[in-house]
Amino acid sequence: MLDNNMKLNLFIGGNFNELISLPTNKLIIRNLLSVTDRDVIVLDNNLSLPELVQRLMDKVLYDKKEIVEIISNIFSMENKADLTFYRNIFDSNIFSSIISTNYDYTVEENFLNLIKISTPFNVSHDESGRISFYKIYGDYKDRDKFIISTQDIKRIKMLAFYNEFWEKLRGEFNKRPTILFSVNFEDKVFLDILDFIIVKTDRLQPIYLYAGDEIEKLLADKNIISFINKYSIEIIKGENKEFLSNIKEKFYGERKSGDVQQNYA
Repeated sequence: MLDNNMKLNLFIGGNFNELISLPTNKLIIRNLLSVTDRDVIVLDNNLSLPELVQRLMDKVLYDKKEIVEIISNIFSMENKADLTFYRNIFDSNIFSSIISTNYDYTVEENFLNLIKISTPFNVSHDESGRISFYKIYGDYKDRDKFIISTQDIKRIKMLAFYNEFWEKLRGEFNKRPTILFSVNFEDKVFLDILDFIIVKTDRLQPIYLYAGDEIEKLLADKNIISFINKYSIEIIKGENKEFLSNIKEKFYGERKSGDVQQNYA
């Protein structure tokens, strides 16, 4: 159990947008494929969004500008976010940083006064008590700084220009425990990014994966089990609607009940 003054990192992934009624990566993939000659692409149901985008670009079916336009249109048509989940996260006052692999602009548009934003292209040096908000892939409104293909991801991982961002982000993992929430462990690109962050973190604090019944399927995958065990990730099982109450119970003793499981062999 943590001291009441100790806060957490919240890492939200590709499934979080479903909770706030915004387009998910799965929806974006469907839209990209709906306007594409599928016969030209060797389809793989396990392709992540960056992998699909890279394949479309390699086959010269789209350039990056066109893909960004499609994604921008998707968010423009479905931009009525349910802010309840975010409001509850900010009101809880238990998170010092939020790390996102989503592309939307919801937090900036609705909670700008509560956050200090860092992206691979622009690192915040704000020393105030605002919540640090890391957008690993950028967002669709800043098209020149939008990380959408595997080549884009390779670039921000390899070039020295982006080192400041990664070091600042790793510093959060060093300072306090991290909760992975609504992340897609079946997304190979996501796991690669997470591994890239964690493997170079020298004072790593505990990492927790909050998941529902889908965890049983994940634990049937040897690669996922290997990743979980590699970093001693502890699983907290619970429903999404009970996320905050379960986290408060586990770390601050505010509730009784909950089902926490350790690593799997």
